[in-house]
Amino acid sequence: MPGLHFRMFVLAGVPAVVTACAASWPQAAQLFTLDVAAERRRCVGEAVQQCLVVRWQGDSTWSNFYGVIDGFTHEDGVRFRLEVERTAVSRPPADASAYRYRLVRIITRALGDSAASAPLADPAQEKML
Repeated sequence: MPGLHFRMFVLAGVPAVVTACAASWPQAAQLFTLDVAAERRRCVGEAVQQCLVVRWQGDSTWSNFYGVIDGFTHEDGVRFRLEVERTAVSRPPADASAYRYRLVRIITRALGDSAASAPLADPAQEKML
């Protein structure tokens, strides 16, 4: 049966195509709670810049955030707790983040303490301050 060979060929190729395409399909967005310190900190990414100082949900360590949170504008002297959406970027440039961040909502906004003097997760980064 000539049709049988064709069907077997097609059925054998479908899993390979699905597997190859799955890697490029957009990943589901994830929601995170993020604390943002009242002051930004000098950091070095592609160039010297002012990074947000953040603490991720469930983590006690503050770290530099080199990226941008779409829809969020930092105000010096104001602490924030944010709900952010993180989405994987398909084929990001080598010097860019693998994720895109978007503000979902501001949970809290308060004047106050800065975490800029809090230790970083990576002691090597402290030399850049």
